[in-house]
Amino acid sequence: MVSNAAAQARENARRGDGKFGVQQKAESGLSLVPDDEYFNHSQEMKNVYVDEGENTIETYTDEMGNLNREYLPAMIIYRPNGTIEQEVYARYGVLQAVKGYHENGSLALEEIYQGGQLHSYTHPAKVTYDEKGKKNFEEWRVNGALHRIGGPAKVTYWPNGRPARASFYFQGELLIIRSYDESGREVTFDPID
Repeated sequence: MVSNAAAQARENARRGDGKFGVQQKAESGLSLVPDDEYFNHSQEMKNVYVDEGENTIETYTDEMGNLNREYLPAMIIYRPNGTIEQEVYARYGVLQAVKGYHENGSLALEEIYQGGQLHSYTHPAKVTYDEKGKKNFEEWRVNGALHRIGGPAKVTYWPNGRPARASFYFQGELLIIRSYDESGREVTFDPID
C-alpha cells in the first residue's frame, strides 16, 4: 500500500518527462487553456460530401469558406474503399502541403508550398514514391521556380534508388542535364548554352 506521504511527494515533484505534477500545475496559476484575449480563434467547420467518382471528401473551412486547419489536413479525400487518397494542408485558404497515397496506403506524393507555390530551401518541394516506398522523382523549387544551389533541382531515379537523370537549375533556368545508367555511371552530360 502506498502512503499519503509517498503520493504527495510524487505529485509535488517534476515527473521524469520534465512536466509538472498535478499539484504543481494547480499551484502555479498557469492556465492550460488559452484565454480568448490572447488568441483569435477561428471557427472551424467540417464538411463531408461524395464526389461523382464516389470518393468521400472531408474539408475543414473557416467562416469565410477557405480551407483552414492548423497542423492537420484541411481536406482529406478517401477512396470508395475508405483508404486515404490525398491530404491537403492549408491555412486561411493558402496551400501549405499535399500528401498523396497509393492504394496500399504507402506514400505516393509529398509537396511543400509557401504562398501557394511549390517552395522549400532545405528539402525537395516535390517528391514522388513508388508503391514500395522508393523515391522515383524529386524537385527542388524556390517560389515556384526550379532552383537548387549545390545539386540538381530535378532528379529522376532508377528502381534501384540511383539517379537516372539529374537536371541542374538556377532560378528557373536550366544549366546542365546529366544522365546515368542503372549502376550510377554517367552516360551523358549536356551543358545548356
